[in-house]
Amino acid sequence: VFDKKLGFGCLRLPHHGDDASDVDVEQMKEMVDLFLERGFRYFDTAYSYLDYKSELFVREALTGRHPREAFVLTTKLPCLELTPDDSPEKLQGMVKEQLQKCGVDYFDFYLVHSLNAERFETVQKLHIFENLCELKAKGKIRHIGFSFHDKPDVLERILAAHDWEFAQIQLNYLDWELQDARRQYELIEQKGIQCTIMEPVRGGMLATLTPEAVDCFQQANPNVSTASWAIRYAASLPNVLTVLSGMTNFDHVTDNVATMEAFRPLSQQEREVIDHAL
Repeated sequence: VFDKKLGFGCLRLPHHGDDASDVDVEQMKEMVDLFLERGFRYFDTAYSYLDYKSELFVREALTGRHPREAFVLTTKLPCLELTPDDSPEKLQGMVKEQLQKCGVDYFDFYLVHSLNAERFETVQKLHIFENLCELKAKGKIRHIGFSFHDKPDVLERILAAHDWEFAQIQLNYLDWELQDARRQYELIEQKGIQCTIMEPVRGGMLATLTPEAVDCFQQANPNVSTASWAIRYAASLPNVLTVLSGMTNFDHVTDNVATMEAFRPLSQQEREVIDHAL
């Protein structure tokens, strides 16, 4: 459990020009430093993010500049890189490569990336969970989980298969009903583990709403951003470990940190404002 439920997502980093993998590392360093200075610690990356470079940028901006105890680092095993014919050695080699790229001795949280029904079959055939447990026993991983993109019945099957320690789902006030995020959240809660939230602002969509929706939020509180409502919606759920935000510039960090530094859950009146805006 974290005092401050905001995570720094390392997929949508600041970049030069139109090439998303041409990251502005100097701006990223400033963003990382502010995030840490304000008491936030959770960073989320993945093997395949930003043309397989995100973990290297994390090393340059974070792990190579700050003591290991100052941050919590999460990354992900890419199921798309694996086939049912692969070996446990390939899996362990990938984790070793990720540790080297990130410049750390262990990952605090490690996820099997983007599970759906088809990819879970590969995970089972390769005994990936059991292999990750071996890496955990060696101190390379501290907590094992998965991120998920499929229907609730598939999630229920995945949760029942192993003693996962956490799960990551897409959840926001639009997808709560639209993509049945409510049911996914409830299944994870029933399993007795916590969840991390991705896409709380739905890739920025919930920060750039219609003028009528923005007006609803502004009338309720003119002193906060539209995006802050979405971040607080996800963070208000009691079984949430952290809410990930992909921050592409310094202003995004400033706004998110201000929202979550003295976090208070949404009131019933504020929930009604969101319902009205929808």
